[in-house]
Amino acid sequence: MRMRLLSLLTLTFTLSLGAGFLASCGFAVAAYHGGLETAQRQRIEDQLRDNALKAVVATSALGMGYDKPDLAFCLHVGSPASPVAYYQQ
Repeated sequence: MRMRLLSLLTLTFTLSLGAGFLASCGFAVAAYHGGLETAQRQRIEDQLRDNALKAVVATSALGMGYDKPDLAFCLHVGSPASPVAYYQQ
């Protein structure tokens, strides 16, 4: 449990840093992970779908079941944990 919490904190901090860096460069961007409130996740999804956001720094919490036909690419910062996780993303 302790290691999982540390991993989650590290991941969400890294997402926030990445999103913060891109935002400081003038990009419309948000951080997205499973720990966000449902309303906040929905708002980010809506903004991305409506092209109000140009990028989302996200965990696979966004990737599962999200469909956006004009999404140009997905950049993985690290390798997925397994071939199945890679295929799902």
